[in-house]
Amino acid sequence: MDRKSVKLFNRQKFLLQFLVALGGKAAKTDFQKLLFLYVDENQQENLYDFVPYNSGAFSYTSCADCRKLTDLGLIQEEENHWQISQSGSSLVGCDINLWLKSFLERHHERGDDLTRRTYLSHPYYAIHSTIADRVLSGLPKMLQKLSAMVDTTPQSTLYTIGYEGFSIESYVNKLIKAGIKTLVDVRSNPISRKYGFSKKTLACITSKMRIVYHHIPELGVTSVHRQTLDSQEDYDKLFETYRFEWLPEQSMAVSKLLSIIEKTPSAALTCYEADPIQCHRTHLAGQLKEQLPEGYKIKHLCLERS
Repeated sequence: MDRKSVKLFNRQKFLLQFLVALGGKAAKTDFQKLLFLYVDENQQENLYDFVPYNSGAFSYTSCADCRKLTDLGLIQEEENHWQISQSGSSLVGCDINLWLKSFLERHHERGDDLTRRTYLSHPYYAIHSTIADRVLSGLPKMLQKLSAMVDTTPQSTLYTIGYEGFSIESYVNKLIKAGIKTLVDVRSNPISRKYGFSKKTLACITSKMRIVYHHIPELGVTSVHRQTLDSQEDYDKLFETYRFEWLPEQSMAVSKLLSIIEKTPSAALTCYEADPIQCHRTHLAGQLKEQLPEGYKIKHLCLERS
């Protein structure tokens, strides 16, 4: 395969190189754990973010990239392994990062030993693990620590959050760390060109993170009304119309939202914009304030890179 004919993101090129450095074949769980440790040690490269999944640290984006590389014939997917193809090997050539070679020499564990290492060094990513009892057998204090980390739910809080500019993993981590159990998507059209944020994928990922997803499109602002927003004054005029003209006509949708909120101690309204003052979710939350259960607070989550 001609290198010039294949257009890949740098992170996808790295996955090929990473797989070659691993000998051309790697168990999927080992691949994820080693990728996680590599990214953790080389944060300046900003390759992938990770979430706590059923086997520990997991990157949905890297998995989607691997499947993209599979579609291109650059790697092959087996039930539990990724394997470089001849085309993938040719594309990478002999250009293997020396630091990557050194990293793999230092991280020689595989299987449960490798997973245990990530659990002990980064316990947050083990909070949803379904194999912790096995991997941490003989370490009761560590298992107790994980159990204590799971229940972080604050009481009686309605959050708002936007996903603009962030990966699906960093977004989900923000939800988990805030203790959010229910996510209400208030986009009129829940489609995104960014991986992870279209309705079907977002609902699937959040459910696996033990967060219930709802979509109420009637509470959104259609894209046609957002095309001429050039200043904060434009946003303010739009939101004034939203509060006083559109919302009063959506009593059934508002009632549905209130019913959802009443059933959970911690819910979040989500849309696109990172800045809460440029998103209708802020004004929706404000309009709900008097109707929320007694003692409920409203808090806007800002996605700040750590």
